[in-house]
Amino acid sequence: MTILALTSRVSINLPRAVHRLAWIGLLCLVAAALLSACDDGDMPTPTPEPTATPTREPTPTPIRTASPGATGLDDPLFPGLGNGGYDVSRYTVTLDIDVDANEISGRTQIEADATQNLSSFNLDFRGLTVTQVAVDGLPADHSRTGYELTIEPGAPIPVGTAFNATVSYEGQPSTSSVPGTSLLVGWINYETGIIAYGEPWGASHWFPVNEHPSDKALYTFIITVPEPYEVASNGELTSTTYHGETVTYVWESVHEMASYLAFLAVAQFNDVASESAGGITIVDSVEASIDESARRSLDSVPLIVDFFSELFGPYPFESTGSVVIDEAIPPLETQPRPVYGIRALETFGDRLIAHELAHQWFGNLLTPASWQDLWLNEGFATYAEWLWLDHKSGGGGFEGFWEMVWRPAYGPPANPDPGALFSGDVYERGAMALHALRGEIGDEAFFKTLREYVSRHAGGNVTTKDLVAVAEEIAGRDLDGLFDSWLFSETTPLPPGRDSDLGN
Repeated sequence: MTILALTSRVSINLPRAVHRLAWIGLLCLVAAALLSACDDGDMPTPTPEPTATPTREPTPTPIRTASPGATGLDDPLFPGLGNGGYDVSRYTVTLDIDVDANEISGRTQIEADATQNLSSFNLDFRGLTVTQVAVDGLPADHSRTGYELTIEPGAPIPVGTAFNATVSYEGQPSTSSVPGTSLLVGWINYETGIIAYGEPWGASHWFPVNEHPSDKALYTFIITVPEPYEVASNGELTSTTYHGETVTYVWESVHEMASYLAFLAVAQFNDVASESAGGITIVDSVEASIDESARRSLDSVPLIVDFFSELFGPYPFESTGSVVIDEAIPPLETQPRPVYGIRALETFGDRLIAHELAHQWFGNLLTPASWQDLWLNEGFATYAEWLWLDHKSGGGGFEGFWEMVWRPAYGPPANPDPGALFSGDVYERGAMALHALRGEIGDEAFFKTLREYVSRHAGGNVTTKDLVAVAEEIAGRDLDGLFDSWLFSETTPLPPGRDSDLGN
């Protein structure tokens, strides 16, 4: 109702005087109402109702570009080894072995993380027939070229995504030769059993793998064999299940390791467990066909592992020991128990044991980032032989070091010939480089360098630069001249204090 309409009604029913008073009163009431409404200086403005905005689920960012993972890691010596685009966290290798027929039926699950947007990726895999491939439980396309197994999932795998690939396969595993040698790696079937191992590419003969030392991973081996065979492998034995005529052994490595350290031994064993004075569990598995007297050299295992624990730092794994095979095979520092052929063990005794146990620190705990730095394994292990012999003799064991080890024809340890990888270049000249460093900086700084190098890089991959950095830090000075001459020069330096060769 308007003000004019209200005053018009009043004027019809009242006398003139009253009319005037009513008019004035009404005006005052209206004025008071207006003043009250304007008390804050502004007329109130109604607040509009908020407009409802429809909500929608967030849309994941699509993979704009995805590409195949690299078919090799450009290793300086073996560029085709390994594969790019992913990082493996665990392998679960399940094998059913027919020992008499020397055939296997297997399935390997690879748990990994994509390091790029992957349209496909590769695994190293030699021989054997692939029967089925799946990625995250869904069938995946696959193809083979040489030892490269290419897997193409149904949809690209985004960078940063965890995924798993499962490869099923069967057949008779094979072997191949080691560069510059007549030695075989891979699946070796001999008279009384099977040994599957080998450096640098033994693993890909019996399971698909990213076969390069830079991609360390955890391993589980689930191996079924006919009775009365037994299985020895990496890590710790976690279960043994009997199924009448067959038995399944589960071995698990709870510490990451490089693929060249993976092994599988199928034979009949006599196992002996003990403990070192320092509390390290020792488990020796000696093939049953080997004479008991061959065990004598194994008595040094607990002594050596305790000695090296003092020099290099605490032993890095839950247990150690030996796996001794009744066949003429080369030894290997398989983690955490080295594998020995009985002939080599009888010939070289505790010197060989010292070499392979030293690898549990130098090679297994600290693994080369590429095969070019193999001397960080073999030079250290060779020098560890001398450290043990010196300790065993009560001192003075290094008196004949240079006369025994020095040769003028050794090539540079940090730049070895891939065609002769396992040669004196990385073993003996690598050990000489360490002895020269010891002479240059003194015993206290030298052994402090070894312990700090191990502690700083435990569980990882290392390069020659990592060792040089620690040595220079401990010594407090530049050591480039010494390392350049001993590790990179084409000419073997003369021993310190000598001005002519040693007649070797």
